[in-house]
Amino acid sequence: MTRSGAIESSVEMALFELMRDAKHEQFKEIQLLNGPFRFTNPQQIEAVKTTDGPLLILAGAGSGKTRVITVRIAYLIAEKQVAPHNILAVTFTNKAAGEMRSRVEELMKGQRMQSAPLISTFHSLCVRILRQDIDKLDEGYKKSFTIYDTDDSQKVVKACIKDLGLDEKQLAPRYVRNAISSAKNRGEDVEMFAAQGRTGRPKKAAIAKVFKMYDERLHTANALDFDDLLIKTVQLLRRSPETRDKYNERYKYILVDEYQDTNALQFAFISFLTEKQQNICVVGDDAQSIYGFRQADIRNILGFEEHFKDAKVILLEQNYRSTQTILDVAHAIIENNIHQKKKKLWTANPAANASFTIRLLTPTARRGLSRQRSRSINAAVSATALPSYIAPTPSRVCLKKPCAGCGSNITSSADFRFTSVPRSKM
Repeated sequence: MTRSGAIESSVEMALFELMRDAKHEQFKEIQLLNGPFRFTNPQQIEAVKTTDGPLLILAGAGSGKTRVITVRIAYLIAEKQVAPHNILAVTFTNKAAGEMRSRVEELMKGQRMQSAPLISTFHSLCVRILRQDIDKLDEGYKKSFTIYDTDDSQKVVKACIKDLGLDEKQLAPRYVRNAISSAKNRGEDVEMFAAQGRTGRPKKAAIAKVFKMYDERLHTANALDFDDLLIKTVQLLRRSPETRDKYNERYKYILVDEYQDTNALQFAFISFLTEKQQNICVVGDDAQSIYGFRQADIRNILGFEEHFKDAKVILLEQNYRSTQTILDVAHAIIENNIHQKKKKLWTANPAANASFTIRLLTPTARRGLSRQRSRSINAAVSATALPSYIAPTPSRVCLKKPCAGCGSNITSSADFRFTSVPRSKM
């Protein structure tokens, strides 16, 4: 029996069941490759079945995006007969990658496969590529290179500051290491960074000197830091057409999770891997970008259709975690973002009997708070018998009247940023 025949119901049956159930309630459990999966709405099914060409899945919080990604991988293998080793899925954390792998393994349980899809973080994938091909970069690195962690890097930076006769009180090692890391995540090498220090910026010029010595010492030690993994891989793919072709041939179907958090280097990386084919599926939500400290560029997701001209966009707007009250309050805040992909989350969950008040603290009001409290609160959302919800991205809110959709009363209006406020689990 073929892998395709092993699917008892497959996505086609899920679609049939869904169309029969007009209320969009979760319906009977089906078996996909002997693994349980509940299909819940037609947008999820469309996202799974749209396998060829560029696809942007805008997935709001709690909309089942991980389920879509993992079932899409199983669907490619079982229904589309794609060799597992031709499938690449990348995300940002080892935890997320591990969860995806375990879900795919569950879906594929009992199936004999000669290979497995690669589900990895960006940096783990870069290590894999560099271990095989870093010699083609022609910079003298050996495949047995050492990877320096944050502590290792900071020790080297500190030694460089000392050997250059600079003052640690003026250039703290941690500050300098962070500046070097930020530059690398922007795709800047030593020369590009140093050029910015020649325009009357003595502190940046001093950091550039440390940057240069730091890179030289890592190179001498045949070592790369965490940020080098990505920048060296992008340089390798840019300079070596042979290497670029190799990975274009290997990874014919690519999925990228949390696409809103990709930076310029990761965008370039993905672009090189999709040079020959554009079976690229990215999943993300521009309202949930959290990797600004690694130079995440929200324009990557906002401009996806401009880069991939024939891209299809699917919205996952049905939320399965929260009440409509929470979703409406969140929407009242987020909808004021200037640059965004418009969507509106909704849920079939029972409504909650609660009234919300959104309190936006002005700088003057914040100064009146205690130091401990002001560090953790920039904006507060209070509710009766419900957990608080704090939007995860900086926003500009200017709502001066009750929100008709959710009954929220805006008691203050101001520019504000959300920081480390505890969020409800959605």
